[in-house]
Amino acid sequence: MKFSIASNSLAAAAAAALALGSSASAAFSGCPANLAMQITNSLQNGNVHFDYGSCQLNKAGTGYSVGAVNFVTAGPEVYHIVKAYDAVTNGNNEFNEVRSVLKANADNYRPSAVGLEGLCDAWTRAASNESFRAIQNSMFMKNYFNVSQQYADRVGLKQSVNRALMLNTAVVHGGGSSGSNLGGMIRQTNKLVTQDMVAIGDSSPLSISSNGAVYRVSEANWVELFLQTRARYAENGENNVNIRAFRYIIENNVAGSWEDSVKYVDGKGGAASVRCSDTYSTYATAANGFLV
Repeated sequence: MKFSIASNSLAAAAAAALALGSSASAAFSGCPANLAMQITNSLQNGNVHFDYGSCQLNKAGTGYSVGAVNFVTAGPEVYHIVKAYDAVTNGNNEFNEVRSVLKANADNYRPSAVGLEGLCDAWTRAASNESFRAIQNSMFMKNYFNVSQQYADRVGLKQSVNRALMLNTAVVHGGGSSGSNLGGMIRQTNKLVTQDMVAIGDSSPLSISSNGAVYRVSEANWVELFLQTRARYAENGENNVNIRAFRYIIENNVAGSWEDSVKYVDGKGGAASVRCSDTYSTYATAANGFLV
């Protein structure tokens, strides 16, 4: 990925961010997408807003998790964010001491934290820079939001809660196609479909290709199979905070189009709600690729 921007302005940051990708889904945007990210942030971090300056060493041995949606240093994401930031700062910034290690980890998908001891201090300081936050947002849009909604389109999901579930799964488990990522879970879910599963009155069921056949399946039935699949990979299985939250939303009949607010169960098991009058990011502008 090549960047050639050398300005310190926010316009340069936006251009670098666009190089990462920042298009949004027409089928899932505005208030529903905002609510979906507030819920996911709350379940992940205990706060509805992105935590741009967060940084912690992963217990699972995958290096560090940093920034808005816990980008990990075991892959290329963090290095690409820093590289885009380099384009805005002429390559002289808070990451001078860890840049080469981040690149080596990115090139080799290396989970080691060795040599990254100064990352948290650098990341926290950089997060005060508006340009750095804009670049994080664009990485979120490219690798999580856009990917999750492309998968939702392929399945044929229409209800906001189910499209929100795809986004939440991508953020928590990754948007890739391996078994434990969103794409892999969808593939495994489809294999569980062995017959038509259409609810009475459902005039627009999904068409699911499975085991050489195509079956008609109600969206609610497919999502139930998906939740069962996800539970196999989730911490605490069916008691995982994300699965509990989405089951609550579905079971309490707020599974349609989200127009103002959504009630859910938070990470501590208590009643919670999010509203469109708040935002998943304290730095939300349409010009920088947000869901507003």
